[in-house]
Amino acid sequence: MALRVDERARVRGSWLWLLWHCLASAGCSHRPQLRSTVPRRGFAKVAQRESEVADRLSKEPHRCVVQLFHAKHFPDLRMYCFVMELCSKGNLTSHIRKLRSNDSSAGFGEYVAPAEAFHWIGQLLLGLEHLHVMNMLVRDLKTDNVVLSDQGRADRIMAKITDFGLCRFGTEATGDWTFDAPPGTPAYIAPEVIKGQNYGKAADLYSFGAVIWVILTGGLKVLTAGLPKVEPPCAEMAHKWDYSVLAQNCKLIAACVQNPEKHNARPLPSGAAKELVLGLTRDEAEKRPSLPSLRRHKALVHLKLPPAPASSKQADAWLATLCCLSCGGHGCSLCRLMEDGGILLEDSPLRRRRPRKTPVPRRSSLQALVTRS
Repeated sequence: MALRVDERARVRGSWLWLLWHCLASAGCSHRPQLRSTVPRRGFAKVAQRESEVADRLSKEPHRCVVQLFHAKHFPDLRMYCFVMELCSKGNLTSHIRKLRSNDSSAGFGEYVAPAEAFHWIGQLLLGLEHLHVMNMLVRDLKTDNVVLSDQGRADRIMAKITDFGLCRFGTEATGDWTFDAPPGTPAYIAPEVIKGQNYGKAADLYSFGAVIWVILTGGLKVLTAGLPKVEPPCAEMAHKWDYSVLAQNCKLIAACVQNPEKHNARPLPSGAAKELVLGLTRDEAEKRPSLPSLRRHKALVHLKLPPAPASSKQADAWLATLCCLSCGGHGCSLCRLMEDGGILLEDSPLRRRRPRKTPVPRRSSLQALVTRS
C-alpha cells in the first residue's frame, strides 16, 4: 500500500484515523493508494472537480482509467483525500526517462520505444473513449498523467489515464479560461484552446497525438536540469502570460516529424506512425481523425481494437487477448476465465485455438459397482 498523507491530517490524533475513515467509506477490498490534496489558493475548484469526477468514475470504472474508489472532503482541514487504484510502475514520463538513461551532455544515445508501446496507445484510446462516452473532456492528457500498472503480473504492464482535476463535464466547451489561463499543460494544449475558440473532443485528440509522439520517439533530444526532456516541442513564452505563442506548437511537432534531425528529435518508426501523429496534431480541429476512425488507421489496425464505442466488457476481452498471446494459444488461467465467461471478441486469437476436449463425466462408486456386476 502506498500512502501519501499530508501532515495536517494529524490534527485528528493520527493519520491512521484518516486512512481508516477513507477506506471504510470506500468499502475497499483492493490494494489502494491514498492521495491527499491541500488546494492552494485559487485551485480549490480543481480539487473539487477531481472529487466530482472521482464520484462518477467510481460508478462506471474502466480498466484503462485509474479506478477511484472514494473521495472525501475535509473542510476543516482544507483537504481532499482520494482512495484510488495503486499503479506501482510510476508514470509514463519516468518510464521513458529511464529508457533514455544514456542521454547526457556528452551526447544522446539511441532510444528504442517500449515493446508495449502500441498496446499502451490502444489502451489510452479506449480510456479516452470511455471518458468521452461519459460526457467528459480530459483537457490535460500528457505522459505525466499516464500511469503504468502491472496488475500483479510482471509480464503485463498496462497504461491508464489519471489526474482529472481539469476535466470538464460536457464534450463541448466555450473558449473561456477559468483561471485566466488555458486548461492543460502548455506543450499538449490544442491550438483552438489557446486561441480561445469553442472546442470539443478533438482537443483531447490533439493531446493524444502529442503523447503518441513522445512514446514513440522519447521526446526531444534536449536536457533540462541534467535530465532528458520527455515532452513534445513547445514554443518559448516571452513572459508568464504569453500563451498566444503556444498556438504554434502544432507546427513545431510537424517539423519534428518531417525533419527530426534538424529539430533535435528522433524519427518515428514508420510512415504510418508519421501519418498518425500529423493527423492528430493538425491545426484544424475538424480535420483530426475521430476515435472510431483511428481503429482503421494503418498504424493501429493491427491492434484489432473492439468496435466503438467499446463497453468495459469488450475492453476487458481485448486486454485479455493482449496478455494471453504469449501463451501460444494454449490458454492460461485468465484467458480460460474470459472464454468461459463468453466475452471474447469474435476475431480473438483465443477463439481460433484448438478446441478443448469435452471432459468425460466421472461415474460414482455405485455406478461402477453395478457395471462390474
